[in-house]
Amino acid sequence: WIFCLRRVAKDKLAIERRLAQFSVRECLCHNEDDRRKVYHNIIQMMRAASVSSGYSDEEVLEEFNDLVRTELPTALLTSLDRWCLDYKHIFALGASTRLCHFLDELASPQRPYFILVHTVTYTIWLCGVYPIYFASHEYMASLHMHLGDIAEVVWLTLAETCLIIPPMLLLVAVDRRLDAWAKTSYAGLAVYISLGLGICISALLLYAPRNFLRER
Repeated sequence: WIFCLRRVAKDKLAIERRLAQFSVRECLCHNEDDRRKVYHNIIQMMRAASVSSGYSDEEVLEEFNDLVRTELPTALLTSLDRWCLDYKHIFALGASTRLCHFLDELASPQRPYFILVHTVTYTIWLCGVYPIYFASHEYMASLHMHLGDIAEVVWLTLAETCLIIPPMLLLVAVDRRLDAWAKTSYAGLAVYISLGLGICISALLLYAPRNFLRER
């Protein structure tokens, strides 16, 4: 999984680098007979928008190149989703993996209080833990993009085995203790809900659109 995310991160980096080296002269034109018309339209647009101070056509086209190199990479990457999978996709994946277990718990003869605790556990994992787990994979996959083939494999393997799996195992252990405490105490349930709410809010902010965070 983390190697697939690495491929996505490389594609995004390649887009950014190509735009940073953009040149209208090197762009492909479906019909070469239209190239002069395209250049003319670009020049007219730049002058009409008053974003060009160049006097010659060549100066205007070069200013257009600079505009694309400086403005378009950020605008394009901002328009793309921050993560490979949206929150709703993670939600669907999590629901499919834990739903059967949750239904088994509901079907077994239990006190309503225990059913409430199981519902809290299911909600925390579905709305909080799983999204953060997938985001941590994608974040690690986007680091150290300069590494070569073997070094890249070593880094991704270490990231998975040392930086992602151990915290998840620790989280599972803590979750089991909190779940057991919540089943025996209202105070434990209150603490469990509070911590779970914090995790879910963190996940929602993590997957919030960039524009939403910028406006806030």
